[in-house]
Amino acid sequence: KADCLKNDSKSSYLAHLSVALSIGESAQNDSLIALVYLKLGEYYQEYASYDSSVIYLNRAIEKSRSLKDKRLLVDALTFLGVAQGFQQKVDEAMTTLQEAVKEASRLPNSQEQELELEVELAYIMLDNRFFDRAESILKDALKNSPFPDTSQINRRLQNTLGYVYMDSGRPDSAIHYLNASI
Repeated sequence: KADCLKNDSKSSYLAHLSVALSIGESAQNDSLIALVYLKLGEYYQEYASYDSSVIYLNRAIEKSRSLKDKRLLVDALTFLGVAQGFQQKVDEAMTTLQEAVKEASRLPNSQEQELELEVELAYIMLDNRFFDRAESILKDALKNSPFPDTSQINRRLQNTLGYVYMDSGRPDSAIHYLNASI
């Protein structure tokens, strides 16, 4: 329900998350608490309050580990890695997102999620102008993808690789991958 309220207003969304957190704490429901921490981390990331985002995401990670909730752990690690990328903490972001990939690989039917995490890694490299690293991540992901070239995830990988080439001043290569992604 809180996701629907995100569009209403910032204070309304936070108020609902606060109520949910209070309910989770009073009921000693660690699953609810972990989920609210994740949602708070997402919320603060969306509004570029990365320090606050990192605090809540670390709490979500701690709770999800104690609960052995791998899916929540992967989500929290993913958002944490992205927040670290926005903070220009590239090495931390890489480590966190690589941990998310490792944890995601332990989930059933996780290949697409793993590739989505590779896209997130590449975007962090791209945003920080590490073009060679972004290119390597994406080419490896495409090479190892079990999905057909026309799948949505492979088109996203190709599209992102096109942007890497465009931003690094290689428009001929960019056009090839951007066209392949259509």
